[in-house]
Amino acid sequence: MRASSPRVPWLFILLSLVGMAELVWTTRTGPGVSPDSVQYIYSACTFAEGRGFLSLYDDAGQGAATHYPPGYPVALAVAAFFTPDGSLTAAGTVLGILLRGINLFLIMWLLLRYTGRLLLPLIVGFFLITCLQLLRIHEMIWSEPLFFLLSLLALWKSVEYCDDGSRRDLAIAIICTALAAITRYIGMVLICSVTWVVLVRSTGSFTERFRRAALTGILSALPLLVWFVRGKLVADSMTNRDLGYHPMTADYWNELLVTLGEFFLQVLQLEEQSRIAGLALGLLAAVLALRYRKALITALRANTFAYALLCCNVGYLLLLIISNTFLDDTPLYYRIICPVLVQLLIAVALLVDRWAAQRTWSPRARKRCLLALSVYGALHVFDHARYVLDKKSPEGYFSSSWMADPVVARIKKHPTSALCSNAIDALYVHTGRILPELGSLDTAATGTFVAVFAEGAFNNGRAFGEDLSATNPNAPAVRLELVLESPVSKLYRVR
Repeated sequence: MRASSPRVPWLFILLSLVGMAELVWTTRTGPGVSPDSVQYIYSACTFAEGRGFLSLYDDAGQGAATHYPPGYPVALAVAAFFTPDGSLTAAGTVLGILLRGINLFLIMWLLLRYTGRLLLPLIVGFFLITCLQLLRIHEMIWSEPLFFLLSLLALWKSVEYCDDGSRRDLAIAIICTALAAITRYIGMVLICSVTWVVLVRSTGSFTERFRRAALTGILSALPLLVWFVRGKLVADSMTNRDLGYHPMTADYWNELLVTLGEFFLQVLQLEEQSRIAGLALGLLAAVLALRYRKALITALRANTFAYALLCCNVGYLLLLIISNTFLDDTPLYYRIICPVLVQLLIAVALLVDRWAAQRTWSPRARKRCLLALSVYGALHVFDHARYVLDKKSPEGYFSSSWMADPVVARIKKHPTSALCSNAIDALYVHTGRILPELGSLDTAATGTFVAVFAEGAFNNGRAFGEDLSATNPNAPAVRLELVLESPVSKLYRVR
C-alpha cells in the first residue's frame, strides 16, 4: 500500500494522540517517581534556582551532581516554565506525554519515508502504542524518552547527510547527538555510531570522509567532555562511578531474557514463561540471521538507516556489558532495554519490507499472515487495555501503597529524619545521627525496611542492611517529601 494519499499523516497523528491520551489517563494521579527521578527533580530545581546541578545524595544536598548528566534536568526546568506553579513533577508528566506522542509519530513517519508503504508503519505503530514497556517508560520521570527521541533524530539526520550531502542535516545530527550524550551517558555509543556512519557511508574520498567524521565526533562529544571536566574539577569524579571488576552473573542475562519475552509477548504473566519466550525469540533471531546472512548483509548495504540503527544499538548493548563488568551495576530490565528493542524493531521492519517486496505471496499465505497478526494483536491489546484500565496510582513514591505505608508515615513524623531511597522496596532514613528507636522495620504493604544512616554514606543501594549510620554524624539532611509531595513540591519552582 503506497503512501501517496495526503490523508496518511493524519492516521499517524491520530494514533499518536491516542497514545498520548492513554498516558494522560494513567498519570492522572501523578507521574511515576523512582529514586533516579528524585535526583532529576532535585537537580532541575537547583539549576532553576541558579545554584547549579546539585546532588540530593551528597553533602546534605549541596554536593555537585555527576552521577547523571544534566540534559534531562534542564528539560524539566524549562518545561516547568509552562506548568502550573512551576511544579517540576507536573513538568515531568507533561514531558512524558509530549514525548510519547512525538516518538510514536516519528517512528511511523520514518518507516513510511523509507518504505513508501502505509501498512507496515501502521502495524509497528499499533504494536508500540500497545506496548506496556514503552508506556511505563513514559509514565515515569525518566530520561529515556528524551534520549530515545534525540538518538533517533541524530541517526536519521546522519543518514540523510550521507544520502544527499546537506550540511544542514549534518549540523542537526551533531546537535542531536551532543544533546543525547548529555542526557544519558550511554550517548557515548551514539557519538561513535554517528561518526562511523559518516565515515563509511558518506560520499567523497577517504580523506574527505575521515575529516568530516572526525569533525562530527569532536563536536558531538564536546558538551559531554566539558561536563566531565566540570565533574573532575568540582567533585573529583567525572561520573561518580568507581572502576572495578565484577563479571555479570546469570541473573543479568536472565533479566534480559525476561525483558525480551515481555516486550513481544506481554500477555505472559509468569517470569518463567517470559524467560522461555525471550530465549526462544533470541535463538530464532540468531538462526534467521545466520540462515539469511547474505541477504541480510546485502539489505544493510542498501539501507543506511537500518545499518545505523543496528550499529548504534549493538554498541549500546556492548557498552552495557562493559559498564556492568567494570563500572556500574545496571539491571537489564525494561527501562534500559526497551529503547534498544524499539530501535532494533525499526531496523528489522525496514529489512523485512525489503525482503517481502522481493517475494511473491500467495493468497493463502497472505490470509495466514493476517490471521496470525490478528490473533497476536488481539492478545496484545487485551493485556494493554487491562493494564490501562486497572491503573489506579503511579509507580514509586507517588503510589498509593507508598503514601499510605505505616512505616513511611511513622518516619515522616520523626522530627530529625529525611526520607531517601535508591530502591522502591527499600527505605533509607537520613538523620545525621543513629536512631536506635527506629531500628529495622518491616511492612507488608510495600516490603520496605529502614536503614538509618547519615548523609554522605549513600551507597547506591548496593549493600542493603549495612550499618551506615556513623559515617558523618553531624551532616544535615534534605527531606524527600520537600522535593516530591504536593503541594510542598511547588516550592521548587522556576523563579
